[in-house]
Amino acid sequence: MISNFKGNYKAILNSSRESRGVAIVYKNDLDVSISNTIRDQNENYLLAEMNICGERFWIGSIYGPRYNDDRGFLDNWKRDIDLIVFPNTIVRGDFNAQQ
Repeated sequence: MISNFKGNYKAILNSSRESRGVAIVYKNDLDVSISNTIRDQNENYLLAEMNICGERFWIGSIYGPRYNDDRGFLDNWKRDIDLIVFPNTIVRGDFNAQQ
């Protein structure tokens, strides 16, 4: 996690290369604790179990690759999203068109 991102934000990252990678960014003064994360090994998605102002959520960030760049993407996504059995789940991003 990066704290004090641009002075007003914190970020949870799943990125180690110059290409790809996703993040969940939130205001520095928001009451947040992170109890679990699920990170795609190809850095295409990030899921975080977060307690935000006393409410529990799973928040996700996704960037779907082109099919030929990661043919296992949808199988990996389904495997990991199936681990989450919780009604307060929000996933945003760019799924791109998968075949």
